[in-house]
Amino acid sequence: MRRFVAVVWLTLGCAVRVVQADLLVGSSAEDGGALVVRMGRHTTARVSFSDTLGNFDLYTATEPGFEGLVRPFGAYPLRAGTPVWIEALDLDGGHVSLKVRHVLLTVPGARALLGRHRGRHALHRDPEYLLLVDRTQSAFSEGRFSFRLHAPGYLPSPAYTLRLSNGYLPPADLSPLRFDAAALDCYRTLARETPRFLAAVWQAAADGAVPDDPAITNARDATTATLLAVCGAAGSNDYDERRLRSYLDLIVQRTAALVGDAITPRQSSCGSAMAEQGSEYGVMRTRRLTACLLAVQRLHATEATAALPIPTTDPMQRARLLAQAARRQRVASIRADARCAGESQRPDTQTMLGIIEGRRRRAARAIRLGCNEDTLGTAGRRRFLNDVGCMADEIVSAGFATARNDLAERRARWSQGGRPLSTYFGCLVGGAE
Repeated sequence: MRRFVAVVWLTLGCAVRVVQADLLVGSSAEDGGALVVRMGRHTTARVSFSDTLGNFDLYTATEPGFEGLVRPFGAYPLRAGTPVWIEALDLDGGHVSLKVRHVLLTVPGARALLGRHRGRHALHRDPEYLLLVDRTQSAFSEGRFSFRLHAPGYLPSPAYTLRLSNGYLPPADLSPLRFDAAALDCYRTLARETPRFLAAVWQAAADGAVPDDPAITNARDATTATLLAVCGAAGSNDYDERRLRSYLDLIVQRTAALVGDAITPRQSSCGSAMAEQGSEYGVMRTRRLTACLLAVQRLHATEATAALPIPTTDPMQRARLLAQAARRQRVASIRADARCAGESQRPDTQTMLGIIEGRRRRAARAIRLGCNEDTLGTAGRRRFLNDVGCMADEIVSAGFATARNDLAERRARWSQGGRPLSTYFGCLVGGAE
């Protein structure tokens, strides 16, 4: 099954979709300095179910790997022949571990040889990340792995932390061999049901419900059934119930934490304004982003299909099939541009970015009216809405694994900055399964 890999770095402006998600290893100075690792702030190892161990489930992943730089890129390549060691600093109380070849790192201070950088044949190692999950708790679980790198002739690297999570769905199978309409139906259902579920969970949490309250568990069960019917064995067969419940539980945990921390007391005019406006802004942002990403996935599917060999040698049939493929690709491209950047004749305020920013400003004004400055000042309102936007971006990343890469392909209008759309959504989570 072909899977897209989520991006950590890419060359902006290049029309690439599947790029390396490895952590790039180099040094802070040429032929010396400290070891450094180039990695995204939100890089996540997206672990998958592997095995059952008593009352625990084991989830594993082999991405992102470690790769040595071969040319300067914010850091310098290591000297040829340099061995690089990884030291475990924090394994989340035994919740996570790391396996490098045959060495299992389970305690702080444990080390393993990642490999040797050989110049043009760069260091490359795909370790195995392991996350142990108590199945009697929430289906969603995550842990953090902190590490440092060592190499002779270099200072140790700073401490880095990588998150392991089982709440992120892998990319749906968009096989060009069969123009996978079923996978697109799955994405369409995700794009529709995710904002609905987020709205339901937010409302329940704002009313005081905790994650295991019936109001939330009933909504989760209903949404799981809806997604499973389209994305499970009876549909595209991309996701099983375990995966979908982990994904929905991620939404529950993130929403409950945000609402519980930020909106108190809920009965006050200030709490009521924050609950209502935060929900509407977060749900709208999620809906707009998923609609854009669905359109991009449709475009990818038409591009992949158009690249297949024409199954005939008849000149007339070949011409007709080529024309059909070009027309489908052109229509899909126009739709993706309209969903993501806005139709050219529309004003900036009616593009995806303009609509999201306009809704954020309206939310800020409404919260200001409901909260006096002593209760929640300008900085507090900005921080709250930034947290809501960050939560929405992460939820979108969890459902659409290539979100950051897909948005990097499309640019905002020049009047809005002209940068790749991914730069406007700083909390999109990168990583790989």
